[in-house]
Amino acid sequence: MVDTIWLSGSNAPDAASLRRTRQSSAKPPCWRVLHRVACISRVLAPVPPPGAPPLERAMRTENADSKYELIKRLEPYVRPAATSSATLAAATCGALAAQLPELPPHAAEITEYLAHYIGMEN
Repeated sequence: MVDTIWLSGSNAPDAASLRRTRQSSAKPPCWRVLHRVACISRVLAPVPPPGAPPLERAMRTENADSKYELIKRLEPYVRPAATSSATLAAATCGALAAQLPELPPHAAEITEYLAHYIGMEN
């Protein structure tokens, strides 16, 4: 929702940007809006469905509601090791063994999520 008085009369850069996006020649008039999403983390179902991937079932066992929550739980243990793929993988395996004992079989997949989150190149 946009305040039309602010939009039409403000000198703020945001207002000027929004005014430039108007497409008043279109019927009905519309706005051009670009929304970018860098990461999506969906909340897992309370009870995994029968066909749920093994990692999701294991995450539920460990009370992790989403991949983002899993990453945030592991980040303090693995962030210092984010100097190379090998050290990140070793730190992830160690953190999983110590903190989340149901998840070590999924260490490679979790390490990949962590690498993307941290911004490490493959």
